[in-house]
Amino acid sequence: MKRIILAALVIILGVAVYAATAGIKEDIAGKVAQNFENNGVKNPNVEVQVVKKLEKSEVYLVKLRVTGDNLKRVLEQHVLSDGSYIYPEAIDMVSGKKILQDFKAEINKVSFSKDDLEKMVFVKGTKSAENIIVVADDFECPFCRKAHFFMNDILKNIPEENYAFYVLNYPLRMHKKAKVFAKIHYAAAEMGYDLMDEIFHYVGKGDYKNLSEEEIIVYFAKKTENEKQFKKIAASKKAEENLEWNINKGKSLNISGTPAIFINGKRIDGFNRQKISEYLNQIK
Repeated sequence: MKRIILAALVIILGVAVYAATAGIKEDIAGKVAQNFENNGVKNPNVEVQVVKKLEKSEVYLVKLRVTGDNLKRVLEQHVLSDGSYIYPEAIDMVSGKKILQDFKAEINKVSFSKDDLEKMVFVKGTKSAENIIVVADDFECPFCRKAHFFMNDILKNIPEENYAFYVLNYPLRMHKKAKVFAKIHYAAAEMGYDLMDEIFHYVGKGDYKNLSEEEIIVYFAKKTENEKQFKKIAASKKAEENLEWNINKGKSLNISGTPAIFINGKRIDGFNRQKISEYLNQIK
């Protein structure tokens, strides 16, 4: 008899949770659709997926998918809502953590395949390591330079067998010589050199701006034991094709600015000291 009563309670509770979730979905869908209609969207259709309920609250993390006759694209977004209001963010009063930001990091995790990683530049660590760090860098970006040396300082205290660090070379259009630095980085790696620190230091001085691409390549070629081979690799079709793949990969990830940092798939856009420290310290 006791088992029957417990089973019945489980069923009743399950139905109650489902009903509450369904009610929230209907409330949010209807109100968001009305909002879009008020703003000129014809026949808006809002799909709501309840991801989870926040503990000790009546607030839900939901995914919205909005379509409409005159919307040029499907709109998708994760938000926090109680069915009446949408909250831009919620902050845990004890830890101070931004709840939605943390959820998005988990939800939007990026997975890089072995083939993907082989097309990037392996910088340091251990390739077989469980923890994967990928940074989309532009060598002329001052924030990439700051993030690079900031990460270096943290990684000094983490055993190299704990992580594999890769760079996705992603030169932005606004930086005219970023591509040549990406090719220099690639050529150096192909020859077994890690010139990343030196490239960033060099760019930081700014002396290169009046030099040609060929002169810049020669400068770094002299840092190797085979200048001729270095210059050949940097100017090769293989280097060009590799850079093109890196750029297309960055575009597929919707990277619009650098650095874009992925630590075990969790994404950080820009030089965010707090998030970089938090995510890197999780792999110690």
